[in-house]
Amino acid sequence: MQRVLGEVYFSLSALESSRDLLQDTLTEQSALLGPRHLDVAETQIALGMTLQALGTTDTAFELYESAYATRIALLEKDSTEVLDAIAVRAFLQETMGNYAEAEALFRETLAMAQRIQPGDSIRTAKAMDELGGLLRIRDSSAEAEPLLRDALAMQQRIFGRDHPDSDNTKRQLAGLLRDSERYEESQKLYLEVLESRTKMLGPLHMEVAHTWNSYSQLLQSMNDLDGAVDANTEFIRIMEATFDSPHPSMAAAYNNRGFLMRDQGDLDGALENLKLALATLDALDTPAEHPNRSFPSIGIGDVYFRQQRYTEAEDILRQALSIRRAAFGETHRLVAQAKHYLGKTLVGSGNYDEAERFLLEAYQQYAQSRGDSKTRLTADALVELYEKTGETEKAEQYRLASGNGDEQT
Repeated sequence: MQRVLGEVYFSLSALESSRDLLQDTLTEQSALLGPRHLDVAETQIALGMTLQALGTTDTAFELYESAYATRIALLEKDSTEVLDAIAVRAFLQETMGNYAEAEALFRETLAMAQRIQPGDSIRTAKAMDELGGLLRIRDSSAEAEPLLRDALAMQQRIFGRDHPDSDNTKRQLAGLLRDSERYEESQKLYLEVLESRTKMLGPLHMEVAHTWNSYSQLLQSMNDLDGAVDANTEFIRIMEATFDSPHPSMAAAYNNRGFLMRDQGDLDGALENLKLALATLDALDTPAEHPNRSFPSIGIGDVYFRQQRYTEAEDILRQALSIRRAAFGETHRLVAQAKHYLGKTLVGSGNYDEAERFLLEAYQQYAQSRGDSKTRLTADALVELYEKTGETEKAEQYRLASGNGDEQT
């Protein structure tokens, strides 16, 4: 009963209460039943999920590994209990930025779910959603999109229109559509999720907050800065009402607010919030190489660039590029973004040869996969570079490619 109550607290985003109750339950169960018992494993997973949501990933990792070892020893390998133990391990690896490990585990859960129950099933749809979301992060949209659409169709056949699992998949699909600049369908999905989650979970739930955050990013991409600020403010309001201590989502909130303030021309305010995002990650003991650090670092570098603090901008942008290369691989869109910002900065500091290399690589990556706006913005930077080097023919070539280059990145 105590574990069930702890899980209820978790579902209501009362994470500290959930943690305290589940820790007490685990201590009592371990003393009575021993460490290798299925009830103990179930509580370990519940407590691990709560600790992961609170940002305590090391302890969550230990709990998940122990629960998996118990279940694989006591149960059939192809069982829902083993599947669930693998799925939480995969999600933790994703949270920690270990994307290759997470992908392998998510693929394992999908294959297992399909073996356990062929055809439509809740777990198969969830496994498709989780793998599709991870592939979206890894910039494998061609594989991610059909997985997410198939998962959503399956969930709607099983549940009907509104269900937490369907909302998770809609939010993932909306993010993929936002990334590929299909804004109309993305906005429709985000609004459906906001309506559904607010109705089912209440306006102050963490999942509602996360949806406001994603919707804010969409509106920023659509150049609706006022709407983006309003959505970001709602995100921060809910998170501050929910958490008294540092939380990874607060780092995301400060980061996104920093980029919005940059786009509004408030560079000092932008820098303050972007540094606050990094400070929050520091307070959570986020490793130096974690990809989440690259987001505020990119923002800080761009603010420094706009303030003509080129040496400081170059240093932090090189760090961000290194982090993203290690986490995502050379061809990822976020690596192209880092190259774009670093290339612009090197133009400003007069390092034209290296600037050209980075900007051309970014331009080629964007042209192949990311739609028009990012390609045009990098073309604008190449025009500026070639005008400064006196290469008028190349400047004209990229001026034609850039079209209207007055958007923000």
